Amino acid sequence: MLRAGAQAPAAAVDNRLPCEKTPYMPSFSITLPDTLTKFNTSSIPEGKKSVFIIFGPDCSHCRDFIRELYLGIDTLKNYNFYLITPIRNPFALINFDNAFKPSAHKNIKAVGRDLDFFVMDYFGVRNFPAVVLYDEHKMFLRGIRPETALAELHD
Repeated sequence: MLRAGAQAPAAAVDNRLPCEKTPYMPSFSITLPDTLTKFNTSSIPEGKKSVFIIFGPDCSHCRDFIRELYLGIDTLKNYNFYLITPIRNPFALINFDNAFKPSAHKNIKAVGRDLDFFVMDYFGVRNFPAVVLYDEHKMFLRGIRPETALAELHD
C-alpha cells in the first residue's frame, strides 16, 4: 500500500516498433497490380529469407533502388522479394509494373498496394524506399537502410 501522497512507479514505456515486439512475420494483404487479386503474407513459405521493399511507384529514389537491385538480383537466390506500396492510386502501380516488369524476376514474388496502410506503422516507415528483412523461418531480422541494403544482402 502506498503512503498518502506517494505515487506508484510509472510503467515503463515500450517504444519498440510492432515488428520488434512481435517478431514473427505478420499476416497482411496487398492488392496486386490487376487491382482484384490479393496476396497475403501468410502464404509466404519458410525456407528462404524474405525482403519487403516498401516504395513509392513514382519515387525517383525508389526507382533508382529497384534498378540497382535488378543489376544483382540473380545473385540473390536465397531471398524472395515483395514490393509493397502504400500509395492508393492503382495506376501508379500499374505504370510501375509496366515499366519495371518485376514478374520477369523469379525471386520477386509479389508486387502490390497495401490498402490498409499496415506496413507504414508496423515497420515504422518514414521514407521511401524502406527495406525490411525476415529470416528463412519468417522471423524479423532488421530494417536495412536502402543505401546499404544491397551490399548487406550480398554478404
